[in-house]
Amino acid sequence: DSVGGTCAIVMRNVPIGLGEPCFDKLEAKLAHAMMSIPATKGFEIGSGFEGTKMRGSAHNDMFEIRGDGKMVTQTNHSGGVQGGI
Repeated sequence: DSVGGTCAIVMRNVPIGLGEPCFDKLEAKLAHAMMSIPATKGFEIGSGFEGTKMRGSAHNDMFEIRGDGKMVTQTNHSGGVQGGI
């Protein structure tokens, strides 16, 4: 009998602008690679499948400027991928 499993990948300090906004999105390339592994049945970024249970207004990662001047998001529902970039 087979067993199930989960693989988590964390990417840090990824350069801004990696990937293309339309046809060569980073998340599309990652999904292609992961779904090419035999027996893979799902692929998630950020909140993943749980995001389908939220309204878009609740799922949106709003930007804010911290006291040190750094721009950050209040949440990370998109897994750090904003606008496909």
